[in-house]
Amino acid sequence: MLMKIKNTEYLNRTNGMHRGFLTRAVVMALVLFMTAGLAWSTLDESVFADESENAAAKTSSVEKQLLQKKIHYRTVRVRSSKYRKTTRRVKAGREGIRTLVYHVTRVDGEPISRKLVASRVSRKAVDRKIIYGTGTFNAPKRSRLSGTSGGDVAEFALRFVGNPYRYGGSSLTRGADCSGFVMAVYSRFGVRMGHSASTQRAYGVPVSLKNAKAGDIICFPGHVGIYLGNRKIVHAMDPAHGITISRLGYNGKPILTIRRIFK
Repeated sequence: MLMKIKNTEYLNRTNGMHRGFLTRAVVMALVLFMTAGLAWSTLDESVFADESENAAAKTSSVEKQLLQKKIHYRTVRVRSSKYRKTTRRVKAGREGIRTLVYHVTRVDGEPISRKLVASRVSRKAVDRKIIYGTGTFNAPKRSRLSGTSGGDVAEFALRFVGNPYRYGGSSLTRGADCSGFVMAVYSRFGVRMGHSASTQRAYGVPVSLKNAKAGDIICFPGHVGIYLGNRKIVHAMDPAHGITISRLGYNGKPILTIRRIFK
């Protein structure tokens, strides 16, 4: 009986010691946990405070930026009766301007993005025009025309050598008389003439035989032809010869005047 009581007392003391040890261990663990949590909380607050301070230190801004871009002009070809046949005029073009508006975002002065917010035409482009004349105008009197070479007139007239002569006619292919031939050739270059040798003597400006050039009109009494150079003319001679080439003086008639239509 005494042994049992002693054993019971021993067990009670042992259990009490164990419970005391466990209690102290739990308390120590709680203390360590709370200390660690406080340290972590303090660390978090410090990190977040640093990040907040860094964010507050950065500055951002949005600014407007204008850029200009060229608009290239086109080259177009048109026809106009305002200008004489076989002539050509060129009207210069002009480049246009397009203005682009951007919003540029900067952080600490450095651009990080750019957004196009507007685009407008500040100046329209003007087409470059090449104008081909289609008009016919009265032959000048006491003046000359520009834009055509007399050599071109002579070269064109030579295409019809061998075609027939026809009194009162003005067709380069079906037949023409002398003034009808000259009239039809010059009509090809946008020049309107009367169908008469005496009328054609008044056109353009007079030049001497020494200064005569291809394309000039050689006027005889009752007859006209187109000068080729080297004292030769192309003309609608008569029914026997048709449109042909002759040397000056072939008919023994004097030259009344030499008229120049083109410069």
